[in-house]
Amino acid sequence: MMLAALMLCATLAPPSVDQAPRDGSGMVVGGSVAFGVGYGSSVLAGAVQLGEGKRPGDRTMGWRLMLPIAGPFVAMPTMSPVQRWGSAVGGALQVGGAVTLGWGLLRRGRARRGITRPFLVDRRSRLGLAAFVGVYGATYLFSSMLAAMTLNEAERTERIGRDDPSEQRRYGRRLLIPLVGPFLAIEHGPELVDRVLAGYLGAMQAMTLTGLVVGSAIVATRSRRTSPHLTMWPSLTPSGGAVQFAGRF
Repeated sequence: MMLAALMLCATLAPPSVDQAPRDGSGMVVGGSVAFGVGYGSSVLAGAVQLGEGKRPGDRTMGWRLMLPIAGPFVAMPTMSPVQRWGSAVGGALQVGGAVTLGWGLLRRGRARRGITRPFLVDRRSRLGLAAFVGVYGATYLFSSMLAAMTLNEAERTERIGRDDPSEQRRYGRRLLIPLVGPFLAIEHGPELVDRVLAGYLGAMQAMTLTGLVVGSAIVATRSRRTSPHLTMWPSLTPSGGAVQFAGRF
């Protein structure tokens, strides 16, 4: 989660040294990390409840915890007092992280101090987006490898005739589905570690894909600003006033 948040920061990093230092970059990083930690914790807790829960409402609680932001609060009615406290902390991290991230992005859009150079899709931006693609690809590749091993084990189990391999097959086939597949596979995990691993893989795919979409949208928006343009704005100083011009031709 932290790696995905840092890659998002790299993608949205200030394009030049002329950019205002307080342009929301710190809020973007902090909000991304807080949301990632809170959502990842809720996903893992939900996976544990789906796998090891004994009460009738544990499965409902587990699926509700998979929902971002609202999930920890919606799941509270079926929790014990200690679980409610932990869920409230995870939900607060998600809400605070999402609000901080959104406010940081707004601040980046409003940051205008002095003359800033037009945004160019430089090497750093391309590397940031490539990192998102690489991490998402690696996560899905690992999920596919785990699915292949699970399906192979199901075939071996069926030949031996020791156990019913139907749950293993469902687990493996759902892991092959991008993005939502790991979440669907949690219910059919043979062991607790399989369920937790599926939840982690699903959270990583969701985080990296979201970062890729957001980063690509911001890069595309800023790239349009590199066309020829002329900007003028007034500013006040202790000794009077001034008018500043910036342009690209």
